[in-house]
Amino acid sequence: MLESNFAAGRPIALQGEAADCFYVLKSGAVEIVVNEAKDLPLDERKLARGGKVLAVVGEPGGIIGEMGVVLGTRAASLRAGPAGAVLDVVPATDESLGRAIETCPSLGVRLARVLARRLSERTAELDGLSAAVDSAAERLARAARRFVEFGRQIERVFAGRPEVLFLARTIEGTKTFGRAGAHPAHHGRVRVETATRSTGSAVPSPEGVGQTRGLESGETLYEKGTAGTEFHVVLSGRLAIEVDGEVVTLVEPGGVVGAMAALVDGGVRTETVRAAEESRVASIAALHLPAAVEHRPAIAVGLIRVLIAQLLSQGEHLTEVRSRAGDVAQGLAQAEHDHAEFARRCRERAREFLPLGLADIVAEAERLRDEMARDHEALARGL
Repeated sequence: MLESNFAAGRPIALQGEAADCFYVLKSGAVEIVVNEAKDLPLDERKLARGGKVLAVVGEPGGIIGEMGVVLGTRAASLRAGPAGAVLDVVPATDESLGRAIETCPSLGVRLARVLARRLSERTAELDGLSAAVDSAAERLARAARRFVEFGRQIERVFAGRPEVLFLARTIEGTKTFGRAGAHPAHHGRVRVETATRSTGSAVPSPEGVGQTRGLESGETLYEKGTAGTEFHVVLSGRLAIEVDGEVVTLVEPGGVVGAMAALVDGGVRTETVRAAEESRVASIAALHLPAAVEHRPAIAVGLIRVLIAQLLSQGEHLTEVRSRAGDVAQGLAQAEHDHAEFARRCRERAREFLPLGLADIVAEAERLRDEMARDHEALARGL
């Protein structure tokens, strides 16, 4: 670690630049500042003129800039507070991180807890958005099917009369807005997580500092909804992570399960884990992690790398779900327009159409129009 001093208001790191280190606050304070995309690339003058302060880190020992290391680029700028800031700079290489944790084992524990909290926050965001997209997509597909039924009813009522054929053609031509709701969003938090020693992300065997146990194929390690007080390192075999009864991940030797709940205060398991085959695991209680890292600092380095890999995987999944949400939002907007246009045209010809059986269809079209508008607004807020 290298100690660096920053005068009041001086930039420590700029939004948009490559991130190859994180920081540990020794004294003073650091402001986390976000600028609009149009301001990039940033320099010291632009940073001084604008930007929104999202948070201020002022507690000695606080870890700053770790998500930049995860993402590869800074999502926000770091600026010294009014009294300046004194920081330890920690390069993100395994070698430098390992030396820093050997010198200060508590750093490894703190960083693992910070990353676990970030993973918990991202999981909650992903779950909420996935549920909203699934719900809106299902209603969109149902509205699309109903819209096509409107056209068929019109054709039956009017038997192809030229003055109403445009309604049927409009309805048939807008089937496409239902395609955005045709496929449910993908579920699962970490779709594929296989930590292997070849990638440098595996946790070394913690035997000697953790409790080991064997699992028969199909045996449950822990259930969703239970309290998370320990995490588990796979020593041999494979573990299956299940979400809502579906296997979403197979974890191989060197991989970790249960870290997110164990390292976040009051954490609750968000998945069920079973042995996919005969397996062995080493379990470390969260309370005993500092002692384990003191004994074997490499455990913290491996755990940090696994958490970073999980965060990256979550980020990729979140990007996919946001893209899916954009497609559904576009479909909702089209559905709202088409239902409104259909109802408007029918009411323009109310004297001719409504006595012949269209009153209920028009009322339903207007109800669906309002439903699509509400869903579109709600999904747009989530994005």
